[in-house]
Parts: sequence; structure tokens; C-alpha cells
Amino acid sequence: MRKILAGLFTTGLVIVALFTLWGVLSKGGLSQAPPSAEGGNSPPKAPEAVEEEVPSPVPPSYTREARLIAVGDIMMHNTQTEAGYDAKAGRYNFDSFFTEISPLLKKGDWVIGNLETPLAGKDLKYTGYPRFNAPPELASALKKAGVTILTTANNHALDRGEIWVIRTR
Repeated sequence: MRKILAGLFTTGLVIVALFTLWGVLSKGGLSQAPPSAEGGNSPPKAPEAVEEEVPSPVPPSYTREARLIAVGDIMMHNTQTEAGYDAKAGRYNFDSFFTEISPLLKKGDWVIGNLETPLAGKDLKYTGYPRFNAPPELASALKKAGVTILTTANNHALDRGEIWVIRTR
């Protein structure tokens, strides 16, 4: 097997060498410079460089900016969770919790909030300190208030175990 591969490789090299030689000879052989005035062979003179002015690119005439607002420690203690429950509707609604701060949040292009409570679901019971778990309606209220990004990397990240990390998206 090695002999076959070596033979193929050698044949390939010979073919490449022949094509290279054919290409050089078909173009008139290796070019030789015309004799100089002194009668010797000297390399041809390079053409004089013509300096062209290349226009430099014009930078865009706008400024990029974004307003970043950060808020922190969004959590729900038992009394807050209870206050957000609408018994008539039979559901939670936390929109009113953020009415005063919402105009400020909506001035930001990106508003980052530190969510200090899992949204792990009712089956894990909604609780406050020390092991938080809030209704998912909290996330809806935060979005309506103007929060665009929620971080969950904090000391309450695993209050309800790994499942909350999966459920809180």
C-alpha cells in the first residue's frame, strides 16, 4: 500500500513539474532583459510610480448611544404577594406596584432588573423570605413597567432548587 501511495505521489510531482515547465516555455521561455546601452544584461527598469490620491472614507454622521437603566432587588415578600392577588378576578396582578417608577424605566433603551425571586410556579408554593417564589405575573408587570432584561444571578437563584432556574425564563 505504501509503495502505491509513494508511486502516485511521485507521478503527481512529475505531472506538476511538467505542467510548470510547459507553462514557462509556452510563454517564450524565461524572459531575459534586453541588453543595456553598455552592452551588458541588466534588469529592466521598473515603471515610475504614479501617485494617485485615494479619498479617505468619510465616517458616518451620526452618534450611537443607548440609555441603560439598572434596578435591583426585585423580590416578593408574603405581604406583597398577597397584595397583588385580585380575588374578584382570581389571579395575580402586580401592574400597580410599578406605576410610579414606570415613567422613569420607560426612558431607558435597556432596563436591567435583578430578579431576587424565583418564578418557579404555584406547585412550589408562593413564599417570601427566606426562600422566595413569586407568581409569574410579576414578570408580566415588570415588562409592562419597562424592564427589558432580568438577571437571576444572585443569592436567591436556587431558593426553589434547580427547577426554578429552568422555569424562570
